[in-house]
Formats: sequence, C-alpha cells, structure tokens
Amino acid sequence: MGKQEVTKVLFKNYKKGNPKMYKKLHLVLLFFSVSLLGFSSLNSQEMPGVFVQENKYLGNNTSSYTDVSGVNVVPEKTQAQLEIEQEILQLKSQDNPANRDRISELDKQLGIMTGQYSTKLSPYNGGGARLIDQQIDVTDDITNIRIFNTAGRTIKGMGTFTEQRGANIGRIWVVYAFSANTTSPDSLRWVYSNNGGLTWIGYANGWLGGTDKINYEDLDIEIIENTTGAKYLWTVYGLRQSGGTGKWFTGGVILNITSFAAGFFGLSWPGDDAAKRYYNVRITSDNAYWAGAAYTYIICSFDSLNTSNYRINTQKYVRCTSPYTTTPTFSYQGPKFWWFQGTSGPANYFRELYSDIAYFRNGSDSVIVSYSGIPDSTAIFFAKANISGTPSTGSGSSSQQGSEGNAYKTWARISTNGSTNGSVICVFRQFYPSNWNIKYFRTTNFGNFSTVFQSALWGSSVNTSYQPDIIGVRNGNAHYFSFMTLSSSDSVKNIKVTIAGTVTVVNKVNVMPLTSTTQGPKPGYRFVNGDSCFTLYSETGPYNVWAALGCSGSITGVNNNNNNIPNAYSLSQNFPNPFNPATNIRYALPKAGIVKLVIYDVLGKEVAIPVNEFRTAGSYELNFDASHLASGVYFYTISAGDFTDTKKMLLIK
Repeated sequence: MGKQEVTKVLFKNYKKGNPKMYKKLHLVLLFFSVSLLGFSSLNSQEMPGVFVQENKYLGNNTSSYTDVSGVNVVPEKTQAQLEIEQEILQLKSQDNPANRDRISELDKQLGIMTGQYSTKLSPYNGGGARLIDQQIDVTDDITNIRIFNTAGRTIKGMGTFTEQRGANIGRIWVVYAFSANTTSPDSLRWVYSNNGGLTWIGYANGWLGGTDKINYEDLDIEIIENTTGAKYLWTVYGLRQSGGTGKWFTGGVILNITSFAAGFFGLSWPGDDAAKRYYNVRITSDNAYWAGAAYTYIICSFDSLNTSNYRINTQKYVRCTSPYTTTPTFSYQGPKFWWFQGTSGPANYFRELYSDIAYFRNGSDSVIVSYSGIPDSTAIFFAKANISGTPSTGSGSSSQQGSEGNAYKTWARISTNGSTNGSVICVFRQFYPSNWNIKYFRTTNFGNFSTVFQSALWGSSVNTSYQPDIIGVRNGNAHYFSFMTLSSSDSVKNIKVTIAGTVTVVNKVNVMPLTSTTQGPKPGYRFVNGDSCFTLYSETGPYNVWAALGCSGSITGVNNNNNNIPNAYSLSQNFPNPFNPATNIRYALPKAGIVKLVIYDVLGKEVAIPVNEFRTAGSYELNFDASHLASGVYFYTISAGDFTDTKKMLLIK
C-alpha cells in the first residue's frame, strides 16, 4: 500500500473516531517532531524559501484538473449590462451613503437581466431581540475574564470584532450562542467592552423561532461602520429546524448598535428545498476600503442529491449591496461559486466541508474563497471573483498542497486586511505524519497561491490540535489566529503574523481547561499598544465564555464571584498552599476603586503584578500561574483605597 492509500485509510479511521489506528499505521512513517514554541516568544516560524506548487484547474471539479463539465456558463455581456456595471462601479467609487439606494436598484436590474441571481428580502419568522444594559462581572499580564456563566447551558458558537472607526473606535464586541435544553430555541447574547476587555457591558439578547438550533461552531460576525452615523453588527449562523434534527439552512441577525434595532433573516437561494443542506456560513465585507458604500459577502457550504442519487458538494454565495439596515435586500447567486465535487453513494452520505471568504482590492474589488476538508484530496482549493454579480469562472482558481503533499488538510480559514496591501493568509489543520497540527499558507500577491510562504507546524508531536480561526486587522499589517492543543494542561495559543512574515507567538493564554473540541477559540485584537492580543474561548463542556487579554507576562484569571457587596476589605490565604504551579487568591472590596496586587520574593523584589486596575465592589478570585518562577517562599500584597495586607505562600516544584 502506497503513502496515498495509507493516508486515505487514516482519514477514514479518523472520521470513525479511531485515533489509535492512526498511530499504529503511522509507525511505518518517518519520525517527526514538532517543536513547541516558547511562551510569548518572537520568532520567524516560516519555512525558509518560497515553496511553489500549484494545480491550475481548467474546470471546477476538485477530483480532476481537466474536467470542464459543470463549469458556470457565463454568457457574453450585453451593452446594457456593461453600462449598468459601469454605473455601479462609478457610484461605489464615490463612497457616498446617498448612492446606496441607486446601487441596490441597479443591482436588482442586473440580476433580472442576467438571470443568474435574484434580489429579494429574506425574512425569518419567530426570532426576537431586546436591548439590555447590564454590567458584567469585572475581572499588564495575560488576564482571563469570564464574560458569561452559562449555568449548565451549552455554548454553540462565538465571535468577536473590534470597531475601528468613529466615536467608539477600539470597542470590542462579542457574540455567543447558547442552548438551554433540547426543546427550546437557541439564544444569542451580544456584549461589548470599552477598555480593552477589562470590563463588559451586556447589550442585547436574542432568540430563535420555533425549536431552531444553531449548529456547533457555525457562527461568524462582521461590523459595518461609517466614520459617522449608525453602525451595524452582522451575525450569521448555520441552524436546523425541529430541535436540531430538521432542515439545514443559514441565517442571521443584524443589530443597529448606534440606536438599537434588530432584524433577523433566513437565507434562501433559488431552488431551495427541505432536502438541500446549507451549513458552515461565513461573512466578510469591503467596509475596510469603502466606509460609506460597503457590501457584505456571505458564503456557505452546500450539498444536494440529484436525480441520479449523486451528491453534489459545493458553495453558495450571496451579497448585500446596502448593509446599513436591519432589513436588507440580498442578491442570491444561482450558480455554484466555483468548486464542486460529486460523490455517488447513499442519500445519507454527508461530507463536512469548509468554505471561507475574504475581500481584497487589487485595482478593483474582489473576493477570494477557500474550500477544504475534501476526503479524497490533500489540497486546499482557492478561487477569486469580482463583485459585479457572477461567481468565479476560473480566473485565480488553484489548489495548494504545501510541502507535505500527502497530508490531509481541513478547517481552512482565510484572512485579509481588506485593503490594497496584497496580504492573504490561509490557516488550517493538517494531519502529518501521525497527528493533527496547525499550519498556514501566506501570500503577498493578493492570494495567488501558486507562490506561498508556509509556516512550520504548530502544536505537538503527541497531542492533537483543533480547529483554528483567523482575523485580519482592517487596513493594518497584521493577522491574528488561535487554536487549542489538547493535553493534560490544555493550551490555547494566540499567534500574530505580519505582512512581512514576522511571527509573534503566545504559547498559552487560557487559565481554564478546554477538553471539549466542539468549540474552538476565536482570535480578536484590542487597541492597546504592545499588548493587543485578545482571545475568546469556552471551557470544558463547552460551558462559559472567557476572554484572554494581553500578549505577555503571567497568566491570571480574575472573576467577580457574586453580586453581594462585602462589608469590609479582606485578603484571604491562597489555596492550595504549597502549590505548583498555580494557586488561587481571593480578596473582597466593599467599594469600587483601583486595586493593586503585587507578588514579591523573599528579598523583597517585585516579581509579578497580576492586578493593577479599576475594580467594582465585590468578591474576587484570582488564579495566579507561577510557572515562570523558581521554587521558594513568596509574599503577595494587596493595596485598595486605604487598605493593605500581605500573605505568605510557598511554591514547590
């Protein structure tokens, strides 16, 4: 059996949940070791030189480079179509909010003329949202803050985005979906922070209709903002009817976050029916470049069963030419975006395929789509399209296998800076040679993945790493991605990559364990000079929502345990004591104010400051990680108002 056949067997066993078979079969392969990256280290973690390997596709069948069957038929454009497209581009180039209605009307005319897409409202029945104004538990080192206590409710999805224009620049938004039980509809909650994640305000609650359930790890978020005026927070998700057992479809909700209003929508492409499956939805926009005349672009994975019992796997694409509203009109693209793969087999044979989308500008507006997780291929597929109305017809279509050509790749996520800098990064999971780790392909040529820089593998030679996610700073020069490595001390990593290939790694940011693999961490960023890292994660369950703030220093966890106001200041003895390497320190504040907690060694030298910021009144518990300290006696001192106290603790390694 050749390497390709061995790898196929391994993949099938992985899908059956037989990791032991992986390890046994791969004893025949060369020994491979992945070096763990140092905590808060600055490294060049890319492989030397440029690796070149591209498969150029004549058609759009992932199983064949030369198969041109099923290629989107794009008729020659009429003079009237060309004139409408030119007027749309001319109006969009003015970036004037007053042009939005005219652009939408022209887009509708274009869809009717081409017959390739339809423009319509997309209502969703039964959902609702209400405004809340709630102070959330308050919690520079890497600080962990619990945003949401689920009280046994399961986290279904999470997302984060940071405002980058207007009066609230730097405000961090977080949305999370959760399920209370198997019969009631799932709920959503939106919260925000104005101070880099140190304190959080509950903004709105939402709920789905009927008994609809959001799919695990199937949620994305985007903000549409002008330099002035209203801002709109878009949340999209994949969901199923009938308590999570019925029809697969995609939808979302839009919040006006300047003057509260909410609108739910359900996406419905032409030819939709209950047998078709829409999932893994992702959203992007060109708002980084166009402040006043932005579009949103949405992609999702799709499969259907044809009359010959042949299951077609591809992507569906929709855009909105005026996203500055809670009741948008969508332009549905009828043809598949580009890639497809057909499989003969039983009607219940489903594949879990991953699509993603990002915007860039290379002289004109374009989107790039990635497609991964294909069981019969070891490549990630890419295709580009302009924004004029039709999906890609092959220009820019390619695949990339990287230096480990026989290694399976899945869960690809793609990121740009939404600008003209040419930086496009695709991060993904890869099985090589006997374990799942994380890798990326990076380009500086607007996503022409024929020439890529590729990273070393991140993770572990023995422990499994799970789904990554990535975000690019709008009009910036950096991308942040995160993932989780499962081990006795689960590690959530936050990694920053610049357009020059400089890589900054924080090897562990979490204070809570993450043994559940149904919900991966989500990267974000905050406007804090030199300390911009932000990572969202849920702990084992998946329960609760935590935010990890900062890029360096000790890992600490701070949580306001209840809403009862203490009668007096107090500092408790740490527990456990002695400890290795982490311990808990409790303190109580009868009133709000600046709190400072300092760790000293026996010589009186300051070795850590886990708390030095404003705290509201309440009882707090700090998780202090001393893995960077030597064994010995240490003292911790609290200062709050006119109160000071000191305790002794013993670290034994």
